[in-house]
Amino acid sequence: MGHSVRPKWSAGYELKDCVGEHKNQDNMYDENVRKLKFKFDVEELKGALEEVLEHSDINKVDQLCMTYSSQYPQHPDGDEYQGSGSLFYEYYATTEGVKNRRKNYQPEITFTEFVPAYKHTYFYHVWKELSKEYKLGRMRLMCLRPSECYNWHMDPTEHIHVPILSNPGNKLVIGNNTYYLPADGSTYITDTTKFHTAFNGGKEHRYNILINLLDDMQSLEVEKERIEWCHSVDVIRYRFRE
Repeated sequence: MGHSVRPKWSAGYELKDCVGEHKNQDNMYDENVRKLKFKFDVEELKGALEEVLEHSDINKVDQLCMTYSSQYPQHPDGDEYQGSGSLFYEYYATTEGVKNRRKNYQPEITFTEFVPAYKHTYFYHVWKELSKEYKLGRMRLMCLRPSECYNWHMDPTEHIHVPILSNPGNKLVIGNNTYYLPADGSTYITDTTKFHTAFNGGKEHRYNILINLLDDMQSLEVEKERIEWCHSVDVIRYRFRE
C-alpha cells in the first residue's frame, strides 16, 4: 500500500499535531489556548451585547462583524454583515434557488475599519485596546445556540477569544483536547490553525467575541495561500437564514 504525504504550504505552513494530555480546569491552558494579560469588564461586555443585538439581526448567520473593509462594496444588509461567515461564500435563498453573494474574495487584512453603528459600544474599546498590541483582522460577535456544534474545520489564523455569555457546557475542542473559556472578562489566544470545533452543551446561547489574529500574515499572498488551503479541507458552510 502507498503512503500519504503530509501536504505543506509553500509559506512554510502545515497541518499540526493536536494530541495532548487530558485537560481540566486546573491545567486547562497549553500551547493551544493561551490566556492573555487583557481583562475586560464583563458587565460592560454584556451591555454592549444587548445594544448590538437590538440594532442588528444576528440570526441571519449567527454572527455579526464589528469591523469592515472600506475597499470593497458595502454589504446590501449593512457593514456588519460584510465580514460575517466565510469570505469565500455567503449562501442565501431566493425564488430561483440558493445563490452566493460573494463575488470576490475580500482579504482579511483589509478589515481595518470599525462599524460606525457600534462605535459607541464597549466593543470599540476592546478593539482599540487589543489593536495596541496585535495586528487584528475581522472582529466578530459569535452566537452558538444550545445543542449546536460547529463542524470539524481549520482556520488560516489563530484567534483571540473574549467570552461574554458562557457556561461549563460550552467547549472548545482542538485536536483531542477540550477547553472551557469562562466569561469573566478574560481573553485568550487559541490555535485554530489546527483542526477544531466548538459545541454548546448548555441550555442558553453562548456569545463571544472572536478576532482573527494577523501578526504572522506577512503579505496578501500568504493570506490567499492559507485561506485557499483551509477552504479546500473545510467542511463548515455558512448559510443565511430567511
